[in-house]
Amino acid sequence: KDALENVALPLYYQGLPRKDRQKVGLEYLDKVGLKEWSDHLPSELSGGQKQRVAIARAMASNPKVLLADEPTGALDSTTSREVMALIQRINNEGKTILVATHDLNTLADRFDYVLCINRHICAHGKPESVFTREVLIELYGSHGEMFADHQIGQHNHAD
Repeated sequence: KDALENVALPLYYQGLPRKDRQKVGLEYLDKVGLKEWSDHLPSELSGGQKQRVAIARAMASNPKVLLADEPTGALDSTTSREVMALIQRINNEGKTILVATHDLNTLADRFDYVLCINRHICAHGKPESVFTREVLIELYGSHGEMFADHQIGQHNHAD
C-alpha cells in the first residue's frame, strides 16, 4: 500500500466512500508535508517520512486523543526534532496528545504538562517543576544526576 492508501485505511473502516477517503488522506499527508509522496511505498520512504505518514493516518480519523508511543525512538536527532515539532503543532491546534518517551528533552521544551512514571507517578505538572534533581534521581537512580547536570529543559528549539 502506498502512503495515501495507508493514511486512508482507517476511513475505509468508518465507511467513507473511496473518493472522500482519498481527499481526506491527501489533506492529512499535506498537513505533515508529504502530499507529493502520496504514491510512494513504505520501502521508498525514510524513517521520518514513515513516522509522519503514521501521524497523518492517526489524525485522519479525527481522534479525541492521539497517543504517540516513542515517536522519535528510531530517528536521528534532526528528524526527531522535526517529528516533535509536528506533534507540537498538532497539539497547538487543540488536539490532546499523550507522548510516551524516554527522551526528556523532547518533552521539556515542547509541552506544557508532563507526567513522570516509574512504577508509580513520581511527579506531574509543568516541566520546570517536574524536571528537578530529586525527581530525576527518583526516576533514574544515579543516572538521574546525569540528566540533572545536563539541565533538562534548558535547550531552546527554534521550530
